[in-house]
Amino acid sequence: QHVFDSVRGLYIRFPAFSGNHGWQWWREIYLNDSSIWVYDLESNVWRNRQPLPAPHVAPLRCAAWDWDRETVVVFGGEGSSEGTVIYDPYRNEWTWPKPSVQPAFRSGGQMTYDLTQRIHVLFGAQFSEDPYTWVYDPKGNRWEARRSELMPPTNQNDAVVTYDPWHGVILAIVKISEGEGENL
Repeated sequence: QHVFDSVRGLYIRFPAFSGNHGWQWWREIYLNDSSIWVYDLESNVWRNRQPLPAPHVAPLRCAAWDWDRETVVVFGGEGSSEGTVIYDPYRNEWTWPKPSVQPAFRSGGQMTYDLTQRIHVLFGAQFSEDPYTWVYDPKGNRWEARRSELMPPTNQNDAVVTYDPWHGVILAIVKISEGEGENL
């Protein structure tokens, strides 16, 4: 759910949980004081970008690098109702495009960028069910729900998705729950 800017060679890091599930890491607290930190691979340096105004970028969000616009599209996150937000690392600024229709807010799920169709593809959730695959067209600022006959399980699937540029397809790996307490 963090993104790599291959144009500038930066790892873009958003806030995450800290102090949850009985563990605490001092660097995690330090890195949560801004909506954006970047790690420069070449210089081996972390930088706090501190773009203002900034959205509440919640943990377990969906995020994907937009290869054509050189921006990051972010959606959802645990406890977030920000909706769709876009970060431009070149300008170091957040924008709120406010599309008229958006997917249901969610914790978890994943998003990837389809280089062929030039759209962002969002699928899955951690605690809910969404029977759709959502696509976001940044050019038209429009989300669209899509559903096919052949779909992986959609209930609490903790999906991981990625784009395969050699075959021009989106790959999804999902958790399948067989019954209470049983996961495959």
